[in-house]
Amino acid sequence: MTERPWIVMPVHDDWEACAIVLERLDEILGREGLSGTVLLVDDGSRVKPAEGFPGFEPRHLTSIQRLGLVRNLGHQRAICVALCHLSEAEVRDPIVVMDADGEDDPEDVPRLLREFAAHGGTQVVFAERLRRTESRLFKIGYWLYRTLHWFLTGYRVRVGNFSVISGRQLRTLAVSPALWSHYSAAVFTSGIPYGSIGAHRAERVAGRSKMNFVALAVHGLAAISVYSDIVGVRLFLLTVLAGAISALGLIVVVAIRFFSGLAIPGWATYASGIFLILLGQSVMAAIGLSLLSLRGRLDAGALPIRDYRYFVEPVERLYEAG
Repeated sequence: MTERPWIVMPVHDDWEACAIVLERLDEILGREGLSGTVLLVDDGSRVKPAEGFPGFEPRHLTSIQRLGLVRNLGHQRAICVALCHLSEAEVRDPIVVMDADGEDDPEDVPRLLREFAAHGGTQVVFAERLRRTESRLFKIGYWLYRTLHWFLTGYRVRVGNFSVISGRQLRTLAVSPALWSHYSAAVFTSGIPYGSIGAHRAERVAGRSKMNFVALAVHGLAAISVYSDIVGVRLFLLTVLAGAISALGLIVVVAIRFFSGLAIPGWATYASGIFLILLGQSVMAAIGLSLLSLRGRLDAGALPIRDYRYFVEPVERLYEAG
């Protein structure tokens, strides 16, 4: 691992936790004989960081930069803007994407970099979650999200944002509209090779998490939206199946009514009406899903490398080595 990695960390008012993570990261990189440059993506924070993080004297982090956003865009779009910024700057070193609250353990950064180097920098390497530390309610919600994601897309959710990506792969990712919605899903749909290593999710080092049920739902829907074509086809097939079952039920009711003595007065009429309504709704839903899917293929959407610059402020250097 001879290259100097960039570390991208989105931050929204979490400067206390960020300072602790930076200290740990500096210590761990030094222990591994590494150095690095940190890019803090200030996602519209109401409180600005103390200049230079007083009391913290980096020895192995050669530069700490702040990329300010003109408004709060959310975690995923903050990552998108940072990666587009580095792509336009033609960065070619490995880029570590991680949270600034300590839940992405800095101890895993060298492990990710080693795995990245073992594959010659050709793969995006994600940290696959083996254990989570959130509340039971949050875990239930996350399990429901994973189940829904698998049902609608066919992909199982196993990783988050914590990863290493090559600067050379940013050009591919930066022209993917999916990156504006969800980083890891954009990697999966872009055709970039990827792998993973097991990693436990650590506990937040300071402050309180802003991730609640609503934020989790928004995050999950953003990930699913990247697979809109697949979701559209799966729902289309589901409505076709529902329509076929309704048509079959209608045929069975008519057969019982006219070719057997089992029919109860009034029963056949009600059953036929229900099946006709279900059949009609299935047909209309199938048509609507088909049109939406075709319309989505015509809509280019956001182009991250073109649009990101509308949201950034000039880079501020919080620390620069000698």
